[in-house]
Amino acid sequence: GCERCHGPGEHHVNLHEQGLESEPIDRTIVNPEHVPANQKIDICLQCHLQGTMRVLKKDHTETDFRPGQSLTALKSIFIQAGLPPGDFGIASHGERFLSSVCYQKSRMGCTYCHDPHRPVQTVSRSFFNGRCTTCHETLSPATQTGHHRPGADCVACHMRQGATADILHVNFTDHWIRKKFWNAPKAS
Repeated sequence: GCERCHGPGEHHVNLHEQGLESEPIDRTIVNPEHVPANQKIDICLQCHLQGTMRVLKKDHTETDFRPGQSLTALKSIFIQAGLPPGDFGIASHGERFLSSVCYQKSRMGCTYCHDPHRPVQTVSRSFFNGRCTTCHETLSPATQTGHHRPGADCVACHMRQGATADILHVNFTDHWIRKKFWNAPKAS
């Protein structure tokens, strides 16, 4: 629900029902846009980082996390070393994304490509490819060969797609963005 990303909302709702909105920033609710980058990704990872094992810190429960906190202050999430390039799980995209050079070099977050208020199925493939080209727009005429040209399908080649290892009959996009071409269409 809303509170997973925005924190407790009772005070926010009461304030707005009484017509007492605060300005310019409503401090009665967390807007993830105003959370520091290193804590912003923790908002997504609270649900989207499965890991191999989770261990809660003393006197904490799974529901204690609040947006703006560090996830590691509440729990340790252990991830198996040496992520295999194959089998990826439906709840592993957090750990796979953290392995991406795109994340490591730019610290782009999940909301760079995903609007948490909009189902991914309603977003066009060209939107996601457009997100790639905002950083990788340096294609000179000399490098615009093969699949690297304007309008190319970046996601098809650089984000492996296929069945997940943990849920049968589900097709999923691996969020480990890599240079290797996974699903490159055959050149004609």
